Amino acid sequence: MKVEYLKMIGLGTKGLDGIEEGIHLRWSFDDKLGFPDCFKLYRRESDIGNRYEFQLRDIPSQTLKLPYTQEIKHNTDLKIRLVSAEINGNEVETLTVEEVTPEGGLPLNMISINGELRISFSKPVSRIELRFLLDNNSQFKIKMLSEEGVYYPYNVLGNITGLQNISFDAPNATGIVLRGAAIKLVHLAVWICAEKGNWKRINDLCGCGLPVNQEGTPYVNDVYPPIIGRDLATALCRLGYLRVTDSPITAAEFLELKAMLLSMVNEGSLVPVGWTLFPNDEEGATDETMEFSKYDFLLAQSLHVFFARIVDLYFVDKDTDNDTYYDYKITAEWPEWNKRRLDHEITFDDYQLHETFFPIQQLNDHVILYASKPPQIVESSYPLFRTELGLVVTTENLPIVINFLKPVTEVQLVLVNPDFTAGSKITVEAYKHLFSAWVDREYLLLERGMLRLRAEQIDYIKIYTSHAILCRIHYDFEPYPVGLQEYIICGVFKHSHLPLTQPAGLTASFLPGGTVTDQDGNVTEKPHLAGLRWDVNEDPAKELISLAPVLYHIERKPEGGAVELLTEDSPIFVTPAVIKSGERNIPIGWPKERQYYTEAITRETVDHYRIAAIDLFGRQSEFTEFETYEVTSPKPPPPIDIASQFLDYSTYNPSGDFFSDSTINDIDKDWLRANRKNAIVVRWKWPENLQLQAPDVEGFNVYFKQGWLNTYTGMIVTNPVERVLTKTSLNLTQKELEKYAIFEESPEDIPVYKFQISLDVYPPPLPEPIPLMTRPEERDILPEDAFRLCWLTQGNHSFLILKNNGESVPSLWVLKLNDIPLKDKGFGIAVTAEKEFFIDYKNPEHWTDNRITHQEPKDLREDYEDYTVYIEGPAFPNPTIEASDINKVRYAQIGVNSFIADVLGSVSPPSTIMAIYRTAPLASTAFMPAQGQQISRH
Repeated sequence: MKVEYLKMIGLGTKGLDGIEEGIHLRWSFDDKLGFPDCFKLYRRESDIGNRYEFQLRDIPSQTLKLPYTQEIKHNTDLKIRLVSAEINGNEVETLTVEEVTPEGGLPLNMISINGELRISFSKPVSRIELRFLLDNNSQFKIKMLSEEGVYYPYNVLGNITGLQNISFDAPNATGIVLRGAAIKLVHLAVWICAEKGNWKRINDLCGCGLPVNQEGTPYVNDVYPPIIGRDLATALCRLGYLRVTDSPITAAEFLELKAMLLSMVNEGSLVPVGWTLFPNDEEGATDETMEFSKYDFLLAQSLHVFFARIVDLYFVDKDTDNDTYYDYKITAEWPEWNKRRLDHEITFDDYQLHETFFPIQQLNDHVILYASKPPQIVESSYPLFRTELGLVVTTENLPIVINFLKPVTEVQLVLVNPDFTAGSKITVEAYKHLFSAWVDREYLLLERGMLRLRAEQIDYIKIYTSHAILCRIHYDFEPYPVGLQEYIICGVFKHSHLPLTQPAGLTASFLPGGTVTDQDGNVTEKPHLAGLRWDVNEDPAKELISLAPVLYHIERKPEGGAVELLTEDSPIFVTPAVIKSGERNIPIGWPKERQYYTEAITRETVDHYRIAAIDLFGRQSEFTEFETYEVTSPKPPPPIDIASQFLDYSTYNPSGDFFSDSTINDIDKDWLRANRKNAIVVRWKWPENLQLQAPDVEGFNVYFKQGWLNTYTGMIVTNPVERVLTKTSLNLTQKELEKYAIFEESPEDIPVYKFQISLDVYPPPLPEPIPLMTRPEERDILPEDAFRLCWLTQGNHSFLILKNNGESVPSLWVLKLNDIPLKDKGFGIAVTAEKEFFIDYKNPEHWTDNRITHQEPKDLREDYEDYTVYIEGPAFPNPTIEASDINKVRYAQIGVNSFIADVLGSVSPPSTIMAIYRTAPLASTAFMPAQGQQISRH
C-alpha cells in the first residue's frame, strides 16, 4: 500500500453556507516530518471523462432485483453495484425506482428506502457526489467504505428539505452504506483522479511555508508597507486583509506566534521534529507536570481555518467559474537531513543508578544490545534531550552492536563521548546484514549529540568506540519520503451544499466535583460539575469524511438568564480515545461514558447547554436544542483502607495481663481490658481528596455478612455416583465453548459424578449465603443451575459443576475427571462475576445480614481522616463454635460505605474477620478491672 505523506480535501461553495464563495482547499502532512519549506498548489480543469455517473434517469420506473449492477458506458472497467438492502433489519430482494417531481423542478428517478442500502464500486474512486430529496422524516447516516481504513458515519437530518447536494473527497473508496429513515437517492456519481495533465500554480501570491523569515513575494512587497515586516505581511495576505487594524489578528498576537515559531528553528536539524516544549513556569512543578509540544500545539490550532491560512495549510480559490469542475494538486518536499519524529524510543531514566546489564541485553520487544563488557546505568544529565541517566558501554576491539529484531528504516541515537577531550570520536554505522557493507554512516565529532541513520532496511547498528554513553535510542519502521511528494483531488466545483448537520445525542450530567486547577495554576474547590457529551467519533481506528464536523461550540443559558458562548476563542476538539472505556479511571459518581466538556456549577442555579458543529472548512451548523441536567445527590465514594478484626475477650488472661491472640494491637488490647466484652473493631480512612469530592457526606454505615461473598460452603452428604449428561442438554453458548475447551473434545454423552450436598445455612433473619431470590418464600431453596459452570473445590482438587437442581437437599452434577469428590468433606463453590447468580456487594442493598449493623456520623473536625469503631457484643460467631464442631473457625466480611441523607454510596471492598474456637475464660475474676484501671472508649 502506498504511503501518503500529503493529503488534501476540497469544498466548492457559492457562499450560502457562511463561508466565502470559492473552492476551499486544505491540506495536511505526515506529522512525523514537520513543516516543509514550501507547499505548492496547482489547478487544472477536470476532464469530465474521469466522472462516472450511476444513470438513475435511464432506469424506467420499475422494481430492481438485487444485486443490480450498472456498467459505466465510457469506462467498462468501472461497475457501480447496488449490493443489498435491508428494511426493518430484514434483507430484501428488490428495490423500487420511483419517478418524482420536486417542487419547481423536473421529473427525477429516485430510489427510496427506510433501512439500509449498500452500494459498491468495482475499483477505488477518489470523490463521491450524492443528491437526496430530503423531507422532515429524513434521518440517516452515510458510511464510506475503503480499502485503506474504516470511516465514521456522517449524519444527515431533514431539517433542510428539498433537493440537497453532498459531495466529498473519498480517497480509495470502494462503496458507501446509507442507513436510516426516508433515504431518497436521486443522484450518484464518482470521480477517479488522473495524475497526468497541465497544471498551473495558484498559491504563489502570498509566499509559501511558515510565516517566519519570509522574503516576501512581488505582490506582498508592493502592497504591504515594509514597516510591518514581511512575515506579518505574509500572514495578512493569506488572511485576505490589507491592514492589521481590519484583520482578526493584532501585531502583538502575531509577534507572539512568530516568537514561538522561532524557538522551534532547530527542530529537524539538531533535535527531532516536535521536540520543543512549552516552558513550565509554575512553582513546584514536578515530573508529573503535563508536557506539551509547541509543534503539536501548532497542529492542533491549525484545525481552525483562520490559523490554517496563516501557516500555509489552507487556500480559497476564487478564480473559478460556476458549474466548472476543477482538479487540484499539492506538492512538498522534505530535506534528506531532516530528523523526523519517530514512533519508538528507549531511554534509561526508569532504571536504578548503577544497575548493571548483561553483555547481551534485550532492551525491549524490538531491540537487543550486544557489548563485550556488562553495561551500567550512570548519571549523564542531558537537558536538551530531557534525560538524567544513561547506559555506559565499554568495549575493547569489538564494536557495540544494536540488533533490531524487525527491520527499521531510521535510527536516532543520543550519545555522550566521555573521551572527547582526549580527541576521540564515535563512528556509527547502519547495516542491512551484520557482515555486509554499511548502508549509512555518521560521526559524533562533539562531546554529545544526536546521530541519525536512515536506509530502506536497517537490521543492525555498530558503534565504534571504546567508551560511550547511550542516552536515547529512537527508531521507526515507516520509510522516509524521498523526493517531491504530491497529492491530487479532482471533480471539485462550486455548488450549494447541504448545510452541516446539527450534532446529535447531546446529554448533560450533574457530576460530583473536587479540587480544580485552572490554566493559570489557581486551585479551587468545585463540589459540583456539569458534564456534556454528544455523538462523536471516539475510535482512533476510524477516519472522518472530509465534510465531517471536527470542532464544537458550546452555549450556556442559566435559568432565566442570557445565552453565553463559552467557546468563542477555542471551540472544543474531541480527540479519539487512547484508553479503552473499560480501562479508564472513572471518578466515583460519574457516568461510565467519557465527558467532553465539564465546568463548575452550583446546586442553586440550573444551567442549560446547547452545541453547534464546525467542519474543517469553517462551516458551522445550527445550534441544537438546549439540554440540562437533573440536580441529584450523586452516590458518595466509599472510604479507603478498610481494616477489621474480631476481638475475642477470652484471649485475655487478666491474672497475667497477657493475650493469647498475638494479632491484637495495643490500642485494641486496652479497649478489651476496659470493656471486658467481645467486639468487632473496624477502621477506615476518609482522606482529604474524598472529603473534597463528597463534602456533603453525613456519615458511614458498617455492614456485616457471615461467611464469604459469592463463595458458598457446605458438605457433600452422599457418595458420588457415575451418571451421563448429554452435551446438548447443557445448552452451552459459543462463548462458553470457547472458555471451556474441554467440551470441544468431549463426546455427546458426558460422564459426570452426581451427589447431594448441604449448604452452610446461618440463623435468622436471613438464610445466608443462599443467593438472592425475587420472592422471600423461595430464599431457602437453591435456584436451579445457580452453580452452573462454577468450580467446586475440596482441598487441592477442583470439579466443574455442570448443573444443579433446586430441591431442598440439592444435587450437583460435576464433570468426571481423575479425582472423585469425597463424602462428608467440606467444599467451597465460588460464583464469579459473569455468572447469573453473582451478587454485587458494592450495592448496599445486597448486605442483607442485619444481625450486626453500625452507623457512624462524620467527624466534624476539619481534616479528620482516621476512623475507629468498636461494635460491642456482636452476634458472631453465630452459632457459637462448639468443641464438637468439625470446623472450628468462622469467617465473616465487613464492608463500609458513606451516605448523604437517603443516598447510599457503594460499599468498600470487604475486610475479613474470623473467630477461632478457644477454651472458656479461666475464672470470673477475669471480668473485674485491675485496681486503678479506668474503663475508657476509643
